[in-house]
Amino acid sequence: MSWLGHAPQPSHLLVRLVVGRELSLPEVAAAHAEALAVRIRVLRLRHAVLTAVAERGLTVEETDLMHKLAQLSEDERRRLIGDFLESAFGGLGTGSAFAGIRRSVTLELPDDAELRRLLLARLESVNDPRRDRYVQLLAVINGWPAPQGLTPVLDWAVEAVRVRVER
Repeated sequence: MSWLGHAPQPSHLLVRLVVGRELSLPEVAAAHAEALAVRIRVLRLRHAVLTAVAERGLTVEETDLMHKLAQLSEDERRRLIGDFLESAFGGLGTGSAFAGIRRSVTLELPDDAELRRLLLARLESVNDPRRDRYVQLLAVINGWPAPQGLTPVLDWAVEAVRVRVER
């Protein structure tokens, strides 16, 4: 059901509903705009998946997985990322510093293209493999457990934002 409680209708029936004053023109226009927005989101997802397949030469299995990941809801995506971070950083602590680290590697992509470009520049500037080496040396000096490097995670984040910026 759409069209404010009405089943989808061919255009000539919508004209009748508007002329008969069952629906206002702004209601029909709003419904059309929302339907187009949904279609655009679907096309952007398909474009992103197909671009990744073409650029990376993915296998059928990898393509299927990527397609499934692209169809996740925002809540499902957050849960999946949370589970990954828990398995990657589990046992390192739950203090405010650790919470900050988790937030810093969990991206919320803004819709504004300029903000995305700024985010990309920032991620590229902090994605320095020397930072991982520095943190490893700090761990040795301070007797901390050796941390896993964040370069692979930051590489992924840079690529994810870059794909959004290039749209």
